[in-house]
Amino acid sequence: MIVVVPLIDYFAAADDSDALRGLVPGGPAGAGFPAIPAKGIDPAVALGKLTAILTGRRYDEVVADPHHCRPISDEGAESLVVSVADVLRDALARADNSRLADAAAEWCQADEVASVDAAHLIGLLTELRALALDALRTDSHLYCAWTL
Repeated sequence: MIVVVPLIDYFAAADDSDALRGLVPGGPAGAGFPAIPAKGIDPAVALGKLTAILTGRRYDEVVADPHHCRPISDEGAESLVVSVADVLRDALARADNSRLADAAAEWCQADEVASVDAAHLIGLLTELRALALDALRTDSHLYCAWTL
């Protein structure tokens, strides 16, 4: 059995139309966006659980948010762009190193990221925090480009 793991990149863009530029060959980085590769960290469930951890909201509330993992591009394509809710952007931007370490320790218990160690997740969260801070500074939003 062949398992296809999608390539996943998180990036910041001014708005939905700007985010669509992330669909070019080479993904968001190829379009000139600062991008964070996060292979295997899906924007729906894994990021939903992270959002619940960082915001204190229940997971079902997180995934009910209309901005959580909202498709920006055609869902039938091999590549798509989805939104990352601003509540996660804001929570990442507010988190200090201690909060990120605590969140990584809790997040690595979730089945969706159980194969990823906490040290790697802390590094990823640190990069996502920097991206979130930059997005706030430029009045931008976070997005995820997903390519099969």
